Amino acid sequence: MTDTQIVKDTLGLNPMRGKHYRFEWFNTADASTHSFAFGGDSLAAVADAVHQGKIGVAVNAAIPAKALYLPKRHTIPGVGALPANHFILSRAMTTGINDQMVIVHEGTHALCDMRANVMNALFAEIVAYVVQSLYHRVRMNSGFRHGAMYTAADDVAQALLDSRTPAPADLELMGTEIEAVSDYADYRSRTTDYNGL
Repeated sequence: MTDTQIVKDTLGLNPMRGKHYRFEWFNTADASTHSFAFGGDSLAAVADAVHQGKIGVAVNAAIPAKALYLPKRHTIPGVGALPANHFILSRAMTTGINDQMVIVHEGTHALCDMRANVMNALFAEIVAYVVQSLYHRVRMNSGFRHGAMYTAADDVAQALLDSRTPAPADLELMGTEIEAVSDYADYRSRTTDYNGL
C-alpha cells in the first residue's frame, strides 16, 4: 500500500465520521479566545483533496519530525525546499495506530489550511493534538496517555466524547507542554500561514 493510500484511508475511513466537536481555548498572552469546530467528515474532505491531487504526499527522511503538513512552500536548512500543500513524511507510513495518529495530526493542519483558517499557532497545535487523541480514543476505545501533554489531550478528547466542555486547565497544560519544545516556544504569539489550497 502506498503512503498516499494510507493517508487517504486513515483520514477518509476514520471512525469519527458523523460526529461533531467544538471547543475553545483562552490565550493568556493576549486575553483572546479561540474556537474550533470539526467532525470526522472534515477529515474525510482532506482525504478527498489528497485523492484529487490538491494535497500531495511525499517522503523526505531529512525532515526534523515524523511528518509535517506544509501549507506554503518552505525551505528547511539542511533539507531544502519543500512543496506547498503537502504531507511530508520522514519515512514510509504503516497502517499501525501510531502512524495513523501522526497522519490525523497533520491531517488536522491540512483541514485548517483547506479552510484558510488563520489562527494562533499554539492553538493550531492544541487542536491537532486533541483531534489526534480523539482519533485514538474512538478507534482504540482507550486513551493515549504518554506524558503530561498527551494525558491532557486525552482528557480533552474524553470530555468532548462525553459532550462536556473541556477543562480550561487541560487546554492550558497542553499549551504549556507544547511551548516547552524549542521549535514551538514562540507559537503563543504567532499565527499560522494557512491560506487555502
